Amino acid sequence: MITGDNGLGKSVILDAVHWMLTGVWPNEPIVPPGDARIAISVSNIVATREYSAKSQNWIFWDAAQIEQNLKARDALYGGILVSVTGRGDALIYDQSRGDFTRDYVTKGAIAHTRVSREEVWLGTENRKTRVCNGLIDDFVRWEATRPEVYSALRKLVATLAPPDEAILLGGSAKIDRMNARVFPFAQLEYGTFPITHVSLAIQRILALAYVVIWSFDPDSRTPQLELQDSPLLLLVDEVDAHLHPKWQRSFLSGLVTGLESLGRTTNVQIATTAHAPMVLAGFEAAADPQRDRIATLEFSAKTRSATI
Repeated sequence: MITGDNGLGKSVILDAVHWMLTGVWPNEPIVPPGDARIAISVSNIVATREYSAKSQNWIFWDAAQIEQNLKARDALYGGILVSVTGRGDALIYDQSRGDFTRDYVTKGAIAHTRVSREEVWLGTENRKTRVCNGLIDDFVRWEATRPEVYSALRKLVATLAPPDEAILLGGSAKIDRMNARVFPFAQLEYGTFPITHVSLAIQRILALAYVVIWSFDPDSRTPQLELQDSPLLLLVDEVDAHLHPKWQRSFLSGLVTGLESLGRTTNVQIATTAHAPMVLAGFEAAADPQRDRIATLEFSAKTRSATI
């Protein structure tokens, strides 16, 4: 968990982690005003890159390290990495997608699926190839033809909401005679609604759950990869966005519980940013001191920089 005042670089840290592990920036590349250095340690991966102000370019690892990574058939991270921005866009990296190319940069680009917030809901195509159906269509399809995937989705959604405000997915129907699309429904404590008509908080929960399940769905990925053995790194920016304080307090513990309900008990790491005190309170209450950490960014007027 990364916290701190606005503008200190919490989102930049998540972007840098994604880029360091995969070679692709989730947002615009970081361009420092002078020479700079980024070093990270994730699981058993330690990596460093330096920025040269003279050449205006980030320096990759040395040639021997690049070759070693390619022989290992990875860019660097050998699993699934899911980044969700504060806007709701998603960038999903699956190392198995890039296995057929040895070129590092091409490998990293091919291994990624980038979807905007709108595309998470409505789907997207790339050169007339359907890349992602979107959660509206996939929810309906999974309920009808993929009961095991739909059950996993319902479990994850249920754990992300507070226990006394359950979100139960089920059923679908057309809601507009001028629109041929069939919409899934969600049952809430105050009624049943098409998922496009629920609050922004619930929409964010549905979108996050969908992105996670989609990332592990064999239909959308390389089927021969064993899902339970694939490491998962989940980066979620502004995890508190749109959530009521009660929901903020239970969200992270619900996310961990939800991943465990999918059989994801090992090889899972979650990194988030947040401002809300209730998120921090909920995190501290459920945290394992041997495993979980809070990193607070603080601004120093003396050095005019932010440090943890």
